[in-house]
Amino acid sequence: MKKPLFFLLLIGFLFTSAAYSQHEIEIEKPTAKEHALSGWATAINENFMLVASPQRDQDDLMNVGAVTVYKKLFGRWQMAQTIKPQGLTPMSNFGMRLALDDVTALVSSTGDHVNGLFSGIVYIYEYTGGSWAQTAFLKGSDTGMGHRFGSSVDLYGNLALVGAYMAPGAEENSGAAYLFEKSGTDWVQTEKLAPDDGKAGDAFGKSIEIINPNTIAVGAYKASGDAIERGAVYIYERSESGWQLEVKLEIPGGGQTDMFGYALTTCDDLNHSRFGFNSQALFIGAPGSKTSNGNTGAVYVFTKFGDSWELQEELVANDLSNNSRFGTSIACNRTGDLYIGASKMHSDSHKEAGRVFSYKFGIMGNSFELSPTSVMISDTPGSYEHFGSAISAHDHYFLISSPNADRDGYFNSGNFRLFSSEPDTSNGGPGIITTYKLFQNYPNPFNPETVIRYQLPDEGQVRLDIYSLIGRRIATLINETVPSGIHEVTFDASNLASGVYVYRLTVADQVLNKRFTLIK
Repeated sequence: MKKPLFFLLLIGFLFTSAAYSQHEIEIEKPTAKEHALSGWATAINENFMLVASPQRDQDDLMNVGAVTVYKKLFGRWQMAQTIKPQGLTPMSNFGMRLALDDVTALVSSTGDHVNGLFSGIVYIYEYTGGSWAQTAFLKGSDTGMGHRFGSSVDLYGNLALVGAYMAPGAEENSGAAYLFEKSGTDWVQTEKLAPDDGKAGDAFGKSIEIINPNTIAVGAYKASGDAIERGAVYIYERSESGWQLEVKLEIPGGGQTDMFGYALTTCDDLNHSRFGFNSQALFIGAPGSKTSNGNTGAVYVFTKFGDSWELQEELVANDLSNNSRFGTSIACNRTGDLYIGASKMHSDSHKEAGRVFSYKFGIMGNSFELSPTSVMISDTPGSYEHFGSAISAHDHYFLISSPNADRDGYFNSGNFRLFSSEPDTSNGGPGIITTYKLFQNYPNPFNPETVIRYQLPDEGQVRLDIYSLIGRRIATLINETVPSGIHEVTFDASNLASGVYVYRLTVADQVLNKRFTLIK
């Protein structure tokens, strides 16, 4: 959901404060399934969070897909519902893309075959009567075989934007974007957008963004120009006669396989209360952009102050390696936090484990300011899990996905983690521990050693045991008085067979359990 973003005007404080912190919020996750790709697409607002698993099997139907819905109740995120439409066919890929605005959601199913193989469809869900229910669906006026309608979606109040990167435009398969507006209870297509210079294979519509109700951006990351897959982004403005192309953005001096326009996001519906609609910022991912370390990727920041869009900054993270895909995903929030995924960056010995880079940014007058804050990796890094492939953010919450991660022993099940950039009040502030907590072990899966961490607000008698899934105690790692603080212990499972086990922390009146997986 997009709402006005109120930037801090004390830029010096914003970028120099040492108080910036982020911590993970533990949430229940859907049962892992082979190749489900949980977290492939996500969306979050102040009350709900959606996590898609577009290749999740449904009974004996392969790759049907499902979406898990979380609701925030009394300040805690709880799993509330699983959306699995009836009548979907195998390979529907329900949940390929998501958009969320208040109590309305878009869920795309690019594998829908009603108008031809992989023609695509977008379902509209609304929260009413305490649950989410399908109320409508969207299809393009000329949706046909292979068009992949729903390859991108965005939602802004009564305005929905849907990309179909293989739909016909100026040429066959050059791509298109479809605009729908809600009139009463019906959603009506009001425009089909396709640039006059579009070429077959441009992938126009693979990424889209509603900047405000009168401005939208559509990416064509394979548009060639004078270099193969250089990429371009088209900005459209609403006028009395309809939507008109305002400007085509390209990288100055862009090169081959930059993939400029692969990801788009804006945090500004922006400051409309302060600057009006003439103040806008657009973050554009170019995950193939070339730097001194190879095709590491970059993010380009364009702003509009007044009548024209201008390139403010080319953002490249330190220590990126070739093919890190920095800019694969981008998300930001109204508090000035920016998150950028480098989904194929190596992590130690793990190839393409992925990383996420976070920044603080702000706009004051005609000035754009940005400063790095942290670098994040998966809590259980594994090769080719692609941490940072999808990122969603709202207020101080942000959600990071590893859709190719193995979870609970299931290959490519997918994983996702919820974080908050707000101080952890459950611990009374930085450095003050007021709750018992058992952390997820690292690494996980492991072979043969792993580290288990836990925290204690007070000194107490602690017992840490390892159990099989049938409840047989296998080992006792700790059974003694332990002082308050954060502690860790290394568990060596050399004498155990591969499988899923439980580790249990017993202290005071607390019994905390977590699972881990041994793979030999």
